[in-house]
Amino acid sequence: MLYSVVVCELIYKLKDLKELYDDETAKSILAKIEEEQEKAPNSSGWEGVLIEEIKTRTFLLEPADKISIDALRLHRHLSAHPVLTQQDLLSSPNKETVRALIRNMLEGLLVKNPVMSKKVFTTILEDLDRHKSFFTEDSALENYIESRYLKNTNELMINTIFKDLWVITFSCTSEPCKVNRDINFRTLSILYSGYRANLQKYVQENPVQINRFSEDDEIILLKLIEFFGENPEFYGFMESHSRARLEAKIKEDRKYVVRSPFLRESMENILII
Repeated sequence: MLYSVVVCELIYKLKDLKELYDDETAKSILAKIEEEQEKAPNSSGWEGVLIEEIKTRTFLLEPADKISIDALRLHRHLSAHPVLTQQDLLSSPNKETVRALIRNMLEGLLVKNPVMSKKVFTTILEDLDRHKSFFTEDSALENYIESRYLKNTNELMINTIFKDLWVITFSCTSEPCKVNRDINFRTLSILYSGYRANLQKYVQENPVQINRFSEDDEIILLKLIEFFGENPEFYGFMESHSRARLEAKIKEDRKYVVRSPFLRESMENILII
């Protein structure tokens, strides 16, 4: 029964991605499953294809969840198909095993937001672009992002969104990036505020992305300085060569200096500069 619920839930989540977010990955997986079902209408082989496609092409399942769902599938097969060489025809897992499988499926799949495909970042950017004028207050934007995208989202997806949003906000100089820089910056700040501890750990282990910023764009520099001013501990995660670049740029202009308390300059030194 649990296995049937899990298979149905996987299908429902793919359909939500397709219908609510126009997700191309979900469309592709569902189309492939329909093809498999048409090839062999009386076979359940498509279930294995479904699980493998979701494991390899989406972020819906974390590594531990993949192991758990494989274990559930094996237990289901043992319970459903007779083993003629054994004394008992059908396997019957003990209560502890069943309880563990139920918990793993709840935490790893059933309560998760379906927005876990690799295209989710593009979806978020397009959504923010369309609705940026709606959110004049950060609290409204935070509620929207949390409810629509981040609720029950796994740590891997949070890290990925933050990494990509950082690059879009502080490195990209294309026209769409310029137009949406403010809403993207606000979303980045909200994300860091809500998942501070996890993101600090991620950045310490993967510092490359936060060392990328466009030093020749005044708006980008002001936004970057604002972010570090609000989160001075994050400045320490940058590598020394990147800090040197940023500090040199800050000292070129007084308007940057007065906005940079994270450099721990005294007001007297700032006034002299």
